[in-house]
Amino acid sequence: MKTAAESPPTEDDVYPVHLLDGTKLFRSLLVCYVFRFNHVLDAQKLHASLSTLLEIGDWRKLGGRLRLKEDGRLEIHVPRPFTLQRPAVLFTHQKLDSSIETHPAGRHLAKPSNSCSSNRHNQSQIEAFAQRPDSPRSVKDLIEKEMPQLSLHVTSFNDATVIALLWPHTLMDAAGLNLLLTKWSLVLHGKGQDVSPVACARQDMLEQAELQSHEEREEPVVNRLRPGLFGLIVMVARIVWHKMCRTTYETRTIMLSGHDVLQLRQLAERDISSQLEKEDGKALVSESDVLAAWGAKLAASSQQKSRPITIYSYINARFRLPFFRSTPDKECIQNMILIAYASLSAQTATEPLGRLALSHRRQVAEQSTTQQTLAYFAMQRKHAKSHQTTRVLFGDPSANTLNFNNLTKFDLFRAMDFSPAVAAGQQDTAGGNPPGTVVVFYPLVLNDTPSMDMLCVLGKDDADNCLMVGSFLPRTWVKIEMELQRLQSS
Repeated sequence: MKTAAESPPTEDDVYPVHLLDGTKLFRSLLVCYVFRFNHVLDAQKLHASLSTLLEIGDWRKLGGRLRLKEDGRLEIHVPRPFTLQRPAVLFTHQKLDSSIETHPAGRHLAKPSNSCSSNRHNQSQIEAFAQRPDSPRSVKDLIEKEMPQLSLHVTSFNDATVIALLWPHTLMDAAGLNLLLTKWSLVLHGKGQDVSPVACARQDMLEQAELQSHEEREEPVVNRLRPGLFGLIVMVARIVWHKMCRTTYETRTIMLSGHDVLQLRQLAERDISSQLEKEDGKALVSESDVLAAWGAKLAASSQQKSRPITIYSYINARFRLPFFRSTPDKECIQNMILIAYASLSAQTATEPLGRLALSHRRQVAEQSTTQQTLAYFAMQRKHAKSHQTTRVLFGDPSANTLNFNNLTKFDLFRAMDFSPAVAAGQQDTAGGNPPGTVVVFYPLVLNDTPSMDMLCVLGKDDADNCLMVGSFLPRTWVKIEMELQRLQSS
Protein backbone atom coordinates (compact mmCIF):
# COMPACT_ATOMS: atom_id res chain seq x y z
CA MET A 1 0.00 0.00 0.00
CA LYS A 2 1.38 3.40 -0.94
CA THR A 3 2.38 5.74 1.84
CA ALA A 4 3.01 9.46 2.15
CA ALA A 5 6.70 8.69 2.46
CA GLU A 6 6.86 7.53 -1.18
CA SER A 7 7.68 11.00 -2.54
CA PRO A 8 4.29 12.54 -3.38
CA PRO A 9 4.41 15.42 -5.88
CA THR A 10 6.04 18.38 -4.13
CA GLU A 11 3.33 20.77 -5.33
CA ASP A 12 0.59 18.93 -3.41
CA ASP A 13 -1.20 20.61 -0.53
CA VAL A 14 -1.33 18.28 2.48
CA TYR A 15 -4.34 18.20 4.81
CA PRO A 16 -4.82 16.10 7.95
CA VAL A 17 -7.40 13.37 8.42
CA HIS A 18 -8.74 14.10 11.90
CA LEU A 19 -8.34 11.51 14.65
CA LEU A 20 -11.87 10.05 14.72
CA ASP A 21 -12.28 10.35 10.93
CA GLY A 22 -9.30 8.04 10.44
CA THR A 23 -10.41 5.22 12.72
CA LYS A 24 -10.64 1.63 11.47
CA LEU A 25 -14.44 1.69 11.27
CA PHE A 26 -14.58 4.67 8.90
CA ARG A 27 -11.65 3.29 6.89
CA SER A 28 -13.73 0.19 6.19
CA LEU A 29 -16.72 2.10 4.81
CA LEU A 30 -17.11 3.33 1.24
CA VAL A 31 -20.34 5.32 1.19
CA CYS A 32 -22.53 6.03 -1.82
CA TYR A 33 -25.72 8.06 -2.13
CA VAL A 34 -27.84 7.37 -5.21
CA PHE A 35 -30.28 10.16 -6.18
CA ARG A 36 -33.16 9.94 -8.66
CA PHE A 37 -34.38 13.03 -10.54
CA ASN A 38 -37.48 13.10 -12.74
CA HIS A 39 -35.77 15.37 -15.27
CA VAL A 40 -32.97 14.97 -17.78
CA LEU A 41 -29.94 16.82 -16.38
CA ASP A 42 -26.80 17.98 -18.19
CA ALA A 43 -24.11 15.68 -16.79
CA GLN A 44 -21.26 17.91 -17.97
CA LYS A 45 -22.68 20.93 -16.13
CA LEU A 46 -22.99 18.86 -12.96
CA HIS A 47 -19.39 17.69 -13.22
CA ALA A 48 -18.02 21.14 -14.08
CA SER A 49 -19.81 22.85 -11.18
CA LEU A 50 -18.68 20.23 -8.65
CA SER A 51 -15.10 20.52 -9.89
CA THR A 52 -15.31 24.32 -9.63
CA LEU A 53 -16.50 24.06 -6.01
CA LEU A 54 -13.47 21.93 -5.18
CA GLU A 55 -11.20 24.72 -6.45
CA ILE A 56 -12.52 27.19 -3.83
CA GLY A 57 -10.34 27.66 -0.74
CA ASP A 58 -10.17 24.68 1.58
CA TRP A 59 -13.01 22.95 -0.26
CA ARG A 60 -10.00 21.64 -2.19
CA LYS A 61 -9.50 19.12 0.61
CA LEU A 62 -12.44 17.11 -0.75
CA GLY A 63 -10.63 16.72 -4.08
CA GLY A 64 -7.50 15.20 -2.55
CA ARG A 65 -6.08 11.69 -2.41
CA LEU A 66 -5.77 9.62 0.75
CA ARG A 67 -2.24 8.70 1.76
CA LEU A 68 -1.04 6.37 4.51
CA LYS A 69 1.63 7.86 6.76
CA GLU A 70 4.46 5.87 8.33
CA ASP A 71 2.70 5.93 11.71
CA GLY A 72 -0.36 4.23 10.19
CA ARG A 73 -2.55 7.33 10.14
CA LEU A 74 -4.03 8.92 7.04
CA GLU A 75 -3.54 12.30 5.43
CA ILE A 76 -4.90 13.92 2.26
CA HIS A 77 -2.74 15.11 -0.64
CA VAL A 78 -4.41 17.67 -2.92
CA PRO A 79 -2.98 18.29 -6.42
CA ARG A 80 -1.99 21.87 -7.12
CA PRO A 81 -3.44 22.44 -9.60
CA PHE A 82 -5.97 19.74 -10.51
CA THR A 83 -5.31 18.34 -13.98
CA LEU A 84 -6.88 15.87 -16.40
CA GLN A 85 -4.45 13.27 -15.05
CA ARG A 86 -5.18 14.17 -11.41
CA PRO A 87 -8.75 15.56 -11.35
CA ALA A 88 -10.73 16.71 -8.32
CA VAL A 89 -13.49 14.18 -9.05
CA LEU A 90 -13.59 10.79 -10.73
CA PHE A 91 -16.38 11.43 -13.24
CA THR A 92 -18.20 8.95 -15.48
CA HIS A 93 -21.38 9.28 -17.53
CA GLN A 94 -23.65 6.68 -19.09
CA LYS A 95 -26.41 7.71 -21.49
CA LEU A 96 -29.25 5.23 -22.07
CA ASP A 97 -31.77 5.72 -24.87
CA SER A 98 -34.67 4.37 -22.82
CA SER A 99 -37.11 5.19 -20.05
CA ILE A 100 -36.07 4.67 -16.45
CA GLU A 101 -39.23 2.58 -16.05
CA THR A 102 -37.82 -0.09 -18.38
CA HIS A 103 -34.46 -0.30 -16.61
CA PRO A 104 -34.11 -3.40 -14.34
CA ALA A 105 -32.88 -1.33 -11.39
CA GLY A 106 -34.22 2.10 -12.30
CA ARG A 107 -37.85 1.00 -12.27
CA HIS A 108 -37.47 -0.01 -8.62
CA LEU A 109 -36.35 3.45 -7.51
CA ALA A 110 -39.36 4.52 -5.49
CA LYS A 111 -41.68 7.29 -6.65
CA PRO A 112 -44.01 9.43 -4.51
CA SER A 113 -47.27 7.80 -3.51
CA ASN A 114 -50.35 8.83 -1.60
CA SER A 115 -50.41 5.71 0.54
CA CYS A 116 -48.04 3.83 2.82
CA SER A 117 -46.11 1.07 1.12
CA SER A 118 -42.86 -0.87 1.00
CA ASN A 119 -40.80 -1.39 -2.12
CA ARG A 120 -38.30 -4.23 -2.25
CA HIS A 121 -35.05 -3.47 -4.02
CA ASN A 122 -31.87 -5.39 -4.67
CA GLN A 123 -28.92 -3.45 -3.25
CA SER A 124 -26.57 -4.85 -5.89
CA GLN A 125 -28.84 -3.40 -8.59
CA ILE A 126 -28.80 0.02 -6.91
CA GLU A 127 -25.01 -0.26 -6.55
CA ALA A 128 -24.82 -0.74 -10.32
CA PHE A 129 -25.60 2.97 -10.64
CA ALA A 130 -22.50 3.77 -8.59
CA GLN A 131 -19.84 1.31 -9.67
CA ARG A 132 -18.18 1.40 -13.06
CA PRO A 133 -15.29 -0.91 -14.01
CA ASP A 134 -12.76 1.70 -12.87
CA SER A 135 -14.63 2.73 -9.71
CA PRO A 136 -13.01 2.18 -6.30
CA ARG A 137 -14.26 -0.86 -4.40
CA SER A 138 -12.71 0.06 -1.05
CA VAL A 139 -10.75 2.73 0.78
CA LYS A 140 -7.69 0.58 0.11
CA ASP A 141 -8.36 1.06 -3.63
CA LEU A 142 -8.46 4.83 -3.16
CA ILE A 143 -5.06 4.80 -1.48
CA GLU A 144 -3.25 2.31 -3.70
CA LYS A 145 -4.55 3.73 -6.99
CA GLU A 146 -4.26 7.38 -5.89
CA MET A 147 -7.90 7.99 -6.81
CA PRO A 148 -9.91 11.11 -5.91
CA GLN A 149 -11.99 10.76 -2.75
CA LEU A 150 -15.15 11.79 -4.62
CA SER A 151 -16.58 9.76 -7.50
CA LEU A 152 -19.52 11.10 -9.52
CA HIS A 153 -21.41 8.82 -11.88
CA VAL A 154 -24.39 10.13 -13.85
CA THR A 155 -26.84 7.82 -15.64
CA SER A 156 -29.06 9.65 -18.13
CA PHE A 157 -32.41 8.24 -19.29
CA ASN A 158 -34.89 9.77 -21.72
CA ASP A 159 -37.10 10.84 -18.83
CA ALA A 160 -34.93 10.87 -15.70
CA THR A 161 -31.41 11.13 -14.30
CA VAL A 162 -29.71 9.06 -11.61
CA ILE A 163 -26.73 10.59 -9.82
CA ALA A 164 -24.39 8.50 -7.67
CA LEU A 165 -21.91 10.24 -5.38
CA LEU A 166 -19.33 8.04 -3.68
CA TRP A 167 -16.77 8.86 -0.97
CA PRO A 168 -14.87 7.22 1.91
CA HIS A 169 -16.52 7.68 5.31
CA THR A 170 -13.19 9.10 6.50
CA LEU A 171 -14.19 12.29 4.65
CA MET A 172 -17.58 13.26 6.07
CA ASP A 173 -20.95 12.30 7.51
CA ALA A 174 -24.48 13.12 6.26
CA ALA A 175 -24.24 16.68 7.61
CA GLY A 176 -21.10 17.18 5.54
CA LEU A 177 -22.94 15.77 2.53
CA ASN A 178 -25.71 18.34 3.05
CA LEU A 179 -23.13 21.14 2.99
CA LEU A 180 -21.46 19.73 -0.12
CA LEU A 181 -24.76 19.43 -2.01
CA THR A 182 -25.88 22.92 -0.97
CA LYS A 183 -22.62 24.58 -2.08
CA TRP A 184 -22.52 22.52 -5.27
CA SER A 185 -25.96 23.94 -6.10
CA LEU A 186 -24.73 27.49 -5.41
CA VAL A 187 -21.87 27.09 -7.88
CA LEU A 188 -24.21 25.58 -10.47
CA HIS A 189 -26.36 28.72 -10.10
CA GLY A 190 -23.30 30.92 -10.69
CA LYS A 191 -23.05 31.97 -7.04
CA GLY A 192 -19.61 30.66 -6.21
CA GLN A 193 -18.86 33.90 -4.37
CA ASP A 194 -21.47 32.91 -1.76
CA VAL A 195 -19.71 29.66 -0.85
CA SER A 196 -18.60 29.97 2.78
CA PRO A 197 -15.18 28.71 3.91
CA VAL A 198 -14.51 25.29 5.42
CA ALA A 199 -13.72 25.64 9.13
CA CYS A 200 -12.33 22.20 9.86
CA ALA A 201 -9.98 21.59 6.94
CA ARG A 202 -6.89 21.72 9.16
CA GLN A 203 -8.32 22.00 12.67
CA ASP A 204 -10.31 19.21 14.31
CA MET A 205 -13.47 21.04 15.40
CA LEU A 206 -14.46 18.29 17.83
CA GLU A 207 -11.14 18.72 19.58
CA GLN A 208 -11.62 22.51 19.60
CA ALA A 209 -15.10 22.11 21.12
CA GLU A 210 -13.61 19.99 23.89
CA LEU A 211 -10.76 22.44 24.55
CA GLN A 212 -13.06 25.46 24.69
CA SER A 213 -15.46 23.90 27.19
CA HIS A 214 -14.51 24.93 30.73
CA GLU A 215 -17.19 22.96 32.56
CA GLU A 216 -16.25 20.03 34.76
CA ARG A 217 -16.06 16.76 32.86
CA GLU A 218 -18.66 14.05 33.45
CA GLU A 219 -18.24 10.30 33.21
CA PRO A 220 -19.95 8.99 30.03
CA VAL A 221 -23.34 7.54 30.96
CA VAL A 222 -22.88 4.99 28.18
CA ASN A 223 -20.16 3.29 30.25
CA ARG A 224 -22.94 1.81 32.39
CA LEU A 225 -23.88 -0.24 29.32
CA ARG A 226 -20.35 -1.41 28.60
CA PRO A 227 -20.28 -5.22 28.25
CA GLY A 228 -17.65 -7.29 29.99
CA LEU A 229 -15.04 -9.23 28.06
CA PHE A 230 -17.27 -12.29 27.64
CA GLY A 231 -20.21 -10.13 26.59
CA LEU A 232 -18.07 -8.32 24.03
CA ILE A 233 -16.93 -11.65 22.60
CA VAL A 234 -20.57 -12.74 22.29
CA MET A 235 -21.53 -9.52 20.48
CA VAL A 236 -18.64 -9.70 18.03
CA ALA A 237 -19.24 -13.41 17.41
CA ARG A 238 -22.89 -12.75 16.56
CA ILE A 239 -21.94 -10.10 13.99
CA VAL A 240 -19.29 -12.36 12.43
CA TRP A 241 -21.73 -15.29 12.37
CA HIS A 242 -24.38 -13.26 10.52
CA LYS A 243 -21.82 -12.11 7.94
CA MET A 244 -20.31 -15.57 7.43
CA CYS A 245 -23.70 -17.24 7.14
CA ARG A 246 -25.01 -14.36 5.00
CA THR A 247 -28.17 -14.13 7.07
CA THR A 248 -30.96 -13.09 4.73
CA TYR A 249 -31.65 -9.46 5.51
CA GLU A 250 -34.00 -7.88 2.96
CA THR A 251 -33.63 -4.18 2.20
CA ARG A 252 -36.74 -2.24 1.21
CA THR A 253 -37.97 1.31 0.95
CA ILE A 254 -40.83 2.20 3.29
CA MET A 255 -43.09 5.12 2.50
CA LEU A 256 -45.50 6.58 5.07
CA SER A 257 -47.77 9.49 4.25
CA GLY A 258 -47.81 12.51 6.54
CA HIS A 259 -51.18 11.28 7.82
CA ASP A 260 -49.72 7.85 8.65
CA VAL A 261 -46.88 9.40 10.67
CA LEU A 262 -49.38 11.62 12.49
CA GLN A 263 -51.44 8.52 13.35
CA LEU A 264 -48.40 6.82 14.86
CA ARG A 265 -47.48 9.88 16.89
CA GLN A 266 -51.02 10.32 18.20
CA LEU A 267 -51.15 6.63 19.12
CA ALA A 268 -47.86 6.98 21.01
CA GLU A 269 -49.09 10.05 22.90
CA ARG A 270 -52.29 8.25 23.91
CA ASP A 271 -50.26 5.26 25.09
CA ILE A 272 -48.19 7.32 27.50
CA SER A 273 -50.76 9.88 28.65
CA SER A 274 -51.87 7.84 31.67
CA GLN A 275 -48.29 7.03 32.65
CA LEU A 276 -47.27 10.69 32.38
CA GLU A 277 -50.26 11.80 34.45
CA LYS A 278 -49.05 9.54 37.26
CA GLU A 279 -45.54 10.99 36.94
CA ASP A 280 -46.76 14.57 36.48
CA GLY A 281 -44.67 14.72 33.32
CA LYS A 282 -45.01 15.97 29.75
CA ALA A 283 -45.25 14.07 26.47
CA LEU A 284 -41.78 14.94 25.21
CA VAL A 285 -41.52 12.28 22.54
CA SER A 286 -40.48 13.38 19.08
CA GLU A 287 -41.42 11.96 15.72
CA SER A 288 -37.96 10.39 15.63
CA ASP A 289 -38.59 8.63 18.97
CA VAL A 290 -41.88 7.26 17.64
CA LEU A 291 -40.31 5.91 14.43
CA ALA A 292 -37.43 4.31 16.35
CA ALA A 293 -39.91 2.67 18.71
CA TRP A 294 -42.10 1.61 15.78
CA GLY A 295 -39.16 -0.18 14.13
CA ALA A 296 -38.08 -1.81 17.39
CA LYS A 297 -41.60 -2.97 18.22
CA LEU A 298 -42.10 -4.56 14.80
CA ALA A 299 -38.71 -6.30 15.04
CA ALA A 300 -39.58 -7.57 18.54
CA SER A 301 -42.98 -8.86 17.42
CA SER A 302 -41.33 -11.08 14.80
CA GLN A 303 -38.83 -12.72 17.16
CA GLN A 304 -39.22 -16.44 17.70
CA LYS A 305 -38.67 -15.92 21.42
CA SER A 306 -38.82 -12.77 23.50
CA ARG A 307 -35.47 -11.00 23.76
CA PRO A 308 -34.24 -7.54 24.77
CA ILE A 309 -33.54 -4.97 22.07
CA THR A 310 -30.88 -2.26 22.03
CA ILE A 311 -31.55 0.67 19.70
CA TYR A 312 -28.36 2.27 18.37
CA SER A 313 -29.50 5.85 17.70
CA TYR A 314 -27.17 8.02 15.63
CA ILE A 315 -26.95 11.66 16.73
CA ASN A 316 -24.93 14.48 15.19
CA ALA A 317 -22.82 16.55 17.59
CA ARG A 318 -23.50 19.67 15.52
CA PHE A 319 -26.98 19.74 17.08
CA ARG A 320 -25.76 19.08 20.62
CA LEU A 321 -22.75 21.37 21.16
CA PRO A 322 -23.16 25.18 21.44
CA PHE A 323 -19.65 25.52 20.00
CA PHE A 324 -20.95 24.79 16.49
CA ARG A 325 -23.73 27.35 16.71
CA SER A 326 -21.07 30.04 17.29
CA THR A 327 -19.56 29.59 13.80
CA PRO A 328 -22.61 29.76 11.48
CA ASP A 329 -20.61 31.38 8.66
CA LYS A 330 -18.16 28.49 8.41
CA GLU A 331 -18.81 24.98 7.24
CA CYS A 332 -17.52 21.93 9.09
CA ILE A 333 -17.01 18.81 7.00
CA GLN A 334 -15.93 15.91 9.18
CA ASN A 335 -17.57 13.04 11.07
CA MET A 336 -19.38 14.08 14.25
CA ILE A 337 -21.49 11.01 14.96
CA LEU A 338 -22.47 10.08 18.48
CA ILE A 339 -24.29 6.80 19.13
CA ALA A 340 -26.83 6.73 21.95
CA TYR A 341 -27.95 3.33 23.21
CA ALA A 342 -31.54 2.73 24.27
CA SER A 343 -31.78 -0.61 26.06
CA LEU A 344 -35.25 -2.15 26.06
CA SER A 345 -35.93 -5.24 28.15
CA ALA A 346 -37.76 -8.17 26.60
CA GLN A 347 -40.92 -7.03 28.39
CA THR A 348 -40.54 -3.36 27.41
CA ALA A 349 -40.07 -4.31 23.76
CA THR A 350 -43.60 -5.73 23.69
CA GLU A 351 -45.27 -2.79 25.47
CA PRO A 352 -47.42 -0.17 23.69
CA LEU A 353 -45.68 2.06 21.14
CA GLY A 354 -45.73 5.17 23.31
CA ARG A 355 -43.92 3.55 26.21
CA LEU A 356 -41.14 2.36 23.91
CA ALA A 357 -40.88 5.87 22.43
CA LEU A 358 -40.73 7.41 25.91
CA SER A 359 -38.03 4.97 27.04
CA HIS A 360 -36.03 5.77 23.91
CA ARG A 361 -36.43 9.52 24.46
CA ARG A 362 -35.31 9.41 28.09
CA GLN A 363 -32.23 7.28 27.44
CA VAL A 364 -31.15 9.27 24.38
CA ALA A 365 -31.69 12.58 26.20
CA GLU A 366 -29.59 11.43 29.14
CA GLN A 367 -26.72 10.37 26.87
CA SER A 368 -26.69 13.42 24.60
CA THR A 369 -26.58 16.51 26.83
CA THR A 370 -23.79 18.97 26.06
CA GLN A 371 -21.57 17.54 28.80
CA GLN A 372 -22.36 13.93 27.89
CA THR A 373 -21.60 14.63 24.22
CA LEU A 374 -18.21 16.06 25.19
CA ALA A 375 -17.60 13.10 27.52
CA TYR A 376 -18.52 10.63 24.76
CA PHE A 377 -16.09 12.12 22.27
CA ALA A 378 -13.33 12.46 24.89
CA MET A 379 -13.76 8.72 25.57
CA GLN A 380 -13.64 7.90 21.86
CA ARG A 381 -10.63 10.13 21.22
CA LYS A 382 -8.70 8.46 24.05
CA HIS A 383 -9.55 5.01 22.69
CA ALA A 384 -8.68 6.01 19.11
CA LYS A 385 -5.26 7.33 20.10
CA SER A 386 -4.26 3.96 21.53
CA HIS A 387 -6.23 1.57 19.30
CA GLN A 388 -7.03 3.53 16.08
CA THR A 389 -10.64 2.52 16.55
CA THR A 390 -13.70 3.58 18.52
CA ARG A 391 -15.91 1.72 20.98
CA VAL A 392 -19.30 1.02 19.43
CA LEU A 393 -20.60 -2.15 21.11
CA PHE A 394 -22.64 -1.36 24.22
CA GLY A 395 -25.75 -2.86 25.79
CA ASP A 396 -27.01 -6.29 26.77
CA PRO A 397 -24.94 -8.93 24.90
CA SER A 398 -28.06 -11.12 24.58
CA ALA A 399 -30.11 -8.35 22.98
CA ASN A 400 -31.07 -7.99 19.36
CA THR A 401 -30.00 -4.64 17.93
CA LEU A 402 -31.64 -2.02 15.73
CA ASN A 403 -29.47 0.56 13.99
CA PHE A 404 -31.60 3.72 13.79
CA ASN A 405 -30.55 6.80 11.85
CA ASN A 406 -32.77 9.80 11.13
CA LEU A 407 -31.51 12.08 8.34
CA THR A 408 -34.54 14.40 8.38
CA LYS A 409 -32.65 17.33 9.95
CA PHE A 410 -30.23 17.37 7.02
CA ASP A 411 -33.15 17.87 4.58
CA LEU A 412 -31.37 16.08 1.76
CA PHE A 413 -34.52 16.18 -0.38
CA ARG A 414 -34.09 19.96 -0.63
CA ALA A 415 -30.30 20.31 -0.35
CA MET A 416 -29.91 20.12 -4.13
CA ASP A 417 -31.29 22.59 -6.63
CA PHE A 418 -29.92 21.45 -9.97
CA SER A 419 -32.48 23.39 -12.05
CA PRO A 420 -29.77 25.16 -14.14
CA ALA A 421 -28.74 21.72 -15.40
CA VAL A 422 -32.25 20.69 -16.52
CA ALA A 423 -32.35 20.02 -20.26
CA ALA A 424 -34.24 22.44 -22.50
CA GLY A 425 -37.95 21.73 -22.74
CA GLN A 426 -38.09 19.94 -19.38
CA GLN A 427 -38.75 22.87 -17.07
CA ASP A 428 -42.21 21.64 -16.04
CA THR A 429 -42.87 20.05 -12.67
CA ALA A 430 -42.42 16.35 -13.32
CA GLY A 431 -43.90 13.84 -10.94
CA GLY A 432 -44.95 16.58 -8.52
CA ASN A 433 -41.48 17.91 -7.69
CA PRO A 434 -39.82 21.13 -8.93
CA PRO A 435 -37.32 20.88 -11.80
CA GLY A 436 -33.85 19.82 -10.75
CA THR A 437 -34.86 18.47 -7.34
CA VAL A 438 -34.48 14.93 -6.09
CA VAL A 439 -37.41 12.50 -5.97
CA VAL A 440 -35.82 9.80 -3.84
CA PHE A 441 -32.36 8.79 -2.71
CA TYR A 442 -30.64 5.74 -1.25
CA PRO A 443 -27.71 5.73 1.19
CA LEU A 444 -25.51 2.70 0.59
CA VAL A 445 -22.39 1.19 2.12
CA LEU A 446 -20.75 -0.59 -0.80
CA ASN A 447 -19.83 -4.27 -0.61
CA ASP A 448 -21.34 -4.56 2.86
CA THR A 449 -23.50 -7.40 4.14
CA PRO A 450 -26.12 -6.36 6.75
CA SER A 451 -25.55 -8.07 10.10
CA MET A 452 -28.33 -6.49 12.17
CA ASP A 453 -31.71 -4.80 11.79
CA MET A 454 -31.54 -1.28 10.38
CA LEU A 455 -34.02 1.56 9.90
CA CYS A 456 -32.89 4.81 8.27
CA VAL A 457 -35.32 7.73 7.97
CA LEU A 458 -34.40 9.58 4.78
CA GLY A 459 -36.70 12.55 5.39
CA LYS A 460 -39.84 14.15 3.93
CA ASP A 461 -40.38 14.58 0.21
CA ASP A 462 -42.37 17.38 -1.45
CA ALA A 463 -45.62 15.46 -0.92
CA ASP A 464 -44.91 15.21 2.85
CA ASN A 465 -44.29 11.48 2.57
CA CYS A 466 -41.84 10.10 5.11
CA LEU A 467 -39.37 7.85 3.30
CA MET A 468 -37.31 5.22 5.08
CA VAL A 469 -34.96 2.40 4.14
CA GLY A 470 -35.02 -0.72 6.28
CA SER A 471 -33.04 -3.96 6.42
CA PHE A 472 -34.84 -6.72 8.31
CA LEU A 473 -35.28 -10.47 8.30
CA PRO A 474 -38.08 -11.77 6.03
CA ARG A 475 -40.28 -12.64 9.03
CA THR A 476 -40.04 -9.02 10.22
CA TRP A 477 -41.11 -7.76 6.81
CA VAL A 478 -44.26 -9.87 7.15
CA LYS A 479 -45.10 -7.90 10.32
CA ILE A 480 -44.20 -4.59 8.65
CA GLU A 481 -46.49 -5.33 5.69
CA MET A 482 -49.34 -6.13 8.10
CA GLU A 483 -48.71 -2.85 9.92
CA LEU A 484 -48.70 -0.88 6.66
CA GLN A 485 -52.02 -2.45 5.70
CA ARG A 486 -53.43 -1.48 9.10
CA LEU A 487 -52.30 2.13 8.69
CA GLN A 488 -53.70 2.30 5.17
CA SER A 489 -57.11 1.04 6.25
CA SER A 490 -57.43 3.28 9.32
